[in-house]
Amino acid sequence: MLVVGASGIVCSMGQGPGQTRWQQSALRLPRRSCSVLLSVLALIAGWLMGCTPSPGPSQPAASASLPALAPSIDDQIQHGSVGLRNIRAVLVSQRGDLVAEQYYDSNSGEHLDIGSATKSVISTLVGIAVKDGVLRGTDQTLGELLPQHKDVMAASSARVTVRELLTMTAGWTGDIPDPRRPHLVRRILKSGPQDQPGQFEFTEIGPHLLSAVLVDATGMPTMQYARQKLFQPLGIVSTPAVEPQLADADEPSVVAQDSFRWSRDPDGVHAAAGLAVTASDMMKIGQLWLDGGMWNGEQILDAGYVQEASGNRVPEFQTSLRGYGYLWWVTPLSTHQAYTAFGRYGQLITIIPDVEAVIVVSSRISETALGLEDYIGFVDATIASQLH
Repeated sequence: MLVVGASGIVCSMGQGPGQTRWQQSALRLPRRSCSVLLSVLALIAGWLMGCTPSPGPSQPAASASLPALAPSIDDQIQHGSVGLRNIRAVLVSQRGDLVAEQYYDSNSGEHLDIGSATKSVISTLVGIAVKDGVLRGTDQTLGELLPQHKDVMAASSARVTVRELLTMTAGWTGDIPDPRRPHLVRRILKSGPQDQPGQFEFTEIGPHLLSAVLVDATGMPTMQYARQKLFQPLGIVSTPAVEPQLADADEPSVVAQDSFRWSRDPDGVHAAAGLAVTASDMMKIGQLWLDGGMWNGEQILDAGYVQEASGNRVPEFQTSLRGYGYLWWVTPLSTHQAYTAFGRYGQLITIIPDVEAVIVVSSRISETALGLEDYIGFVDATIASQLH
């Protein structure tokens, strides 16, 4: 397909085998080549029109198969729960095609903090590290992986496994201790988990330790590893990057910055929250997981890890409606199995494998924000019920 724009002609390559709409690339030609190329193409087009039979009825586009989806989303956000009015973007992709892309007082280039959905990005990086052999697996312990802290590390900290950190069952509870003070990871390891391992406790501490593990295993900051192994392959623009202090992530001056950013602690370890990306970037991460870690024919994320991480791995949730995998929520819907990356104020990447769909919701900070159950209910009733 050829498009003439302000910068010249853009030749967009068609969707190749194994590619989704999110995995297509483009080649830009210099302006000086435009006139020659257009003349040649005009001759070819004229010849083809003269000797090619008229095509039959065209097949409807994938987006046309869900004509009521966008109006349903609009109506629910306008007339549903007041908390839903904080939503600024809803994107729905099915079988690699974007079937809905709705923005509310926003645009496709806006960056918003995805909150705890950042934890699912940390999980993605762990899976990449396993695939690359940087980590041997999820049974490795902190004693093995963070040897530079062994002189102060509590025995209970040394026994904690990567799997326990991924499933929030390591025994740590509560918030990050004194996030403005230096040596955060060292202080956490010295104090050790408050509880015995095995019971689920949602906390920032375990995922933050995983970020520290990635730093030690890869020899580079978590964001740099993510840029090299995840962001650049997926076409997520991460430069320039704003890197505020973890303790300042909610400051108005930080929140107001419409740019890629990732919070870090006083020692430079990137946090398991505070990643700001676009709704389209969220969709790309979801598509990677939906496709079993494949992107443009390359196995970026270990497929076995995707399978394990997206199912319930917390025994105490076996009989409950919700479950928890490897920093992903297991969120069954009325008629579909699904799993979700969720961040406060309403940030979701919901993946529905059986209908090959990814649903992204991005919301603004608000005191009327809803909880996970409410947003999943919105996704279920308004969107997922129309996917087949």
